[in-house]
Amino acid sequence: MYRYTYISGKKEGQIGYDKLPSMTKYPSIEQTEDGEIFFENISEPLKLYIFGAGHVSKAVYNQAELLDIRTVVVDDRAEFLTPERFKNATRVCTEDYAATIASFDFKKSDAVVIMTRGHKDDYLVLKYTLLKEGEHPDYIGMIGSKTKVAHVYDKLRTIDGISDDVLESVHSPIGLPFDTETPEEIALSILAEIYTFRHPKGMSIVEENTLKALRNEKNFIEVIIIKKNGSGPRNVGSRMIVKEDDVIGTIGGGAVENACILDAREMLKTSKITMQKDYSLESTTAANLGMVCGGHFRVAFVRH
Repeated sequence: MYRYTYISGKKEGQIGYDKLPSMTKYPSIEQTEDGEIFFENISEPLKLYIFGAGHVSKAVYNQAELLDIRTVVVDDRAEFLTPERFKNATRVCTEDYAATIASFDFKKSDAVVIMTRGHKDDYLVLKYTLLKEGEHPDYIGMIGSKTKVAHVYDKLRTIDGISDDVLESVHSPIGLPFDTETPEEIALSILAEIYTFRHPKGMSIVEENTLKALRNEKNFIEVIIIKKNGSGPRNVGSRMIVKEDDVIGTIGGGAVENACILDAREMLKTSKITMQKDYSLESTTAANLGMVCGGHFRVAFVRH
């Protein structure tokens, strides 16, 4: 999702969601005749669909929960798909993968992980996912050996007419290629591959609750790191929402974040639309104790 924000000038505070033709990289700041623009590509929140509720699927779910990823788990075995095993997931028990997949509203930002109880069902899930009308998830991965993958792909080509270009977009065998054996190790390789794929360099990673607040809340200051030199806990594009009585999201915690919260609340008392301010980690108590390497930030404050 592309987003631009006028952080100074005649259009200060104006926000749009187009890809600007003049922008060739993100995040970046460009001076225009109307003022400074902060331009970025924001990663939409990840939603993970896990087909299969066996041991590896459970390990993937456990790690996804630690990362606060919304998860849907699908299986045809009610005894595996229990609330105790998948406490916070959306659980879908099905005997018809075609109808189940057709009912899902996939987005490009979603990820699909296929690891059902057998080759037959893996084939069906991959088939119906690739043939589904509408948007497809950018990440689709299927577990299995090279031999199994080759067999499934051959069926998809010859029986279902799916092209090699489409099949080449599938991550299978799934996961980053390091030596894995236990379910937990396999799960780590899968989540690492998904994150590597979805979070290229320069992508602004914004938590789901922060994006939701940007869309729904009123009367707040959006606090965004727009420049960074040196070391620090969060990157350019990190942001938080500051209200009179609440803070949503984080730009890294600690003394700098606290100073930004105080400055944002002071701004709420004024008529300012935008503001920029520089902060340094080198002068904080934590830096003096050797707890951080030290860095310099420029932060934009934007009224909503």
